[in-house]
Amino acid sequence: MKKIFLFIAAVAITLFSFANDEKPLIVSAGQVKNIVLGNNMKVTLINAASLKNESSANLADVSEKLNVEISNGTMRLEPRAKADKIERVYIVVEGLYSLTIGENTFVEAEDFLPGKQIKIIIADQSYVRLLTNAKVNAYSLDGLSVDIQTKRFSSQKNKPVL
Repeated sequence: MKKIFLFIAAVAITLFSFANDEKPLIVSAGQVKNIVLGNNMKVTLINAASLKNESSANLADVSEKLNVEISNGTMRLEPRAKADKIERVYIVVEGLYSLTIGENTFVEAEDFLPGKQIKIIIADQSYVRLLTNAKVNAYSLDGLSVDIQTKRFSSQKNKPVL
């Protein structure tokens, strides 16, 4: 029993040390309003206004693992090589107008993304979850149906029932 406990402890310590060595992939979109994501990605969008401290990205890690191209107001991101593990990419956005998402890509917002309108074009087997007050127009790259679910939040606090 003691050997099993020591083995489990050693594995846990090893995994913990590997997890701490990994630095997150952080990309700043700056003033770019249109983002195109490749296939097989996990992406978290972060509102630049909500950041209290400037987060420093390791540019060597980003350029090793991602192809990043910016042209005509559009940023394109895709994994550089076929990896065994899909790493999470954090994108700091100041404003978002359109988001195009490749296959098997999962996008979520860490916090509230303000705006008037966001256009989302999504491929098969992908998922997007945003918290926004913008009008969302979603379209499919593959001609499949797109399911949009919205939840309205009341500005009034719920009063307890007596």
